[in-house]
Amino acid sequence: GATRTYRTVQGGRVQRIVMSYDRTGEKDVRRCSTMQSSQIPLDLMPPVLPQMELFSFHSLLQMGDTPTERWKHTVTSSGPNGEQITHNHDMLLTRLSNATTVPLLYEVSVDSSVLGKDCDRYLHRYLLVQEFLPDANRFNVDINSECDTTGETWDMAAVDPMREFTLPQQDPKYDELFEEYTVEYERKYVDHVEAAIRKNLLTQTSRFVSAGNREGASFEMGLNFLSDRLQAEVEVLLGVTEDAEHTPSESFPHPRRELRDLADSLPDQFDWREEGGVSAVKHQDSCSSCWAFAVTGAVEGALFRRTRRLVPLSTQCLVDCAKPYGGNGCKPTWPSHAYDYVQDRGLPAEKEYIPYLGKVLECQDKIVKPVTQISAHVNVTQHSVPALKIAIREHAPSVV
Repeated sequence: GATRTYRTVQGGRVQRIVMSYDRTGEKDVRRCSTMQSSQIPLDLMPPVLPQMELFSFHSLLQMGDTPTERWKHTVTSSGPNGEQITHNHDMLLTRLSNATTVPLLYEVSVDSSVLGKDCDRYLHRYLLVQEFLPDANRFNVDINSECDTTGETWDMAAVDPMREFTLPQQDPKYDELFEEYTVEYERKYVDHVEAAIRKNLLTQTSRFVSAGNREGASFEMGLNFLSDRLQAEVEVLLGVTEDAEHTPSESFPHPRRELRDLADSLPDQFDWREEGGVSAVKHQDSCSSCWAFAVTGAVEGALFRRTRRLVPLSTQCLVDCAKPYGGNGCKPTWPSHAYDYVQDRGLPAEKEYIPYLGKVLECQDKIVKPVTQISAHVNVTQHSVPALKIAIREHAPSVV
């Protein structure tokens, strides 16, 4: 990824430094954070290894030609509403001729009296373990010269992301995270079983977000209202299904061979939101109507580009009325069919049609007049980032 961490121990104290590239702005920024911690044994432990003094010898194994020792450690604790949570730690290691201990594999499985066996699991494979004396200068990081911004942090996950996966029990930060999340998103779960499921999902999502943000992409991920949802619940919102076009779309006006040069002539940064050409983010509820929201937004942008006036258009109208053109209401739909409807019938203003309710209602397009119509729609050249840039900059926000 784009994140480096340094850990040094001096005088019984641990100093950690994390250096990461922030690529979310107009230029890359090198951000550095430091953490000083105390002399407690947990902080002095080598990274990516558990506290082996807690383990007990279990058995001898033979892995190929390697004599292997198995060490185990089990911790049982009580969660909310009497939930019993057991962390099963399993370490495989071998010893070299000089008695040096070499870890091979470390696995943690979690059992819950509510969620059942293996409700969480993580596996460490130590593919390369070698003993060497590193150059001390390698750890002398001059953050003033190597970093654009500096500061202190108390977020252990930022400076030692693997630590939580070697703790005897789950990091207590997830209890606090779950509590804050349920307040922020006003969650009211049916019972303690659902609460345990949602907390587990939120934990996995939080780990995914943290790992993704260490990659140094041009965007930053975060938790949102879907972070405690099952994949099946999220898929309900995925409302696109590919289908044949009923009315052929027009071809992109630039041949593929010209796209690179045309894109190079565009500004490095452009955002229709800053121009005032994008309406507020909306919530589709449990209706698979993202196809309708996407097309409505694109038509709003095209109308803005022509008139310099932003007129929010009715997504509910597309959900209610596009069926004769191939629209499926609250079921997945190919956006081309929505464009066909707008080309033939137009779209009314959002404020003049029935408010969006997340379900199919009786069509009112014979009663409420449209405020805009399109003459055609264009398919942007497939698999071409330059073409998409040109479409967005020269025409309007696009459906992807």
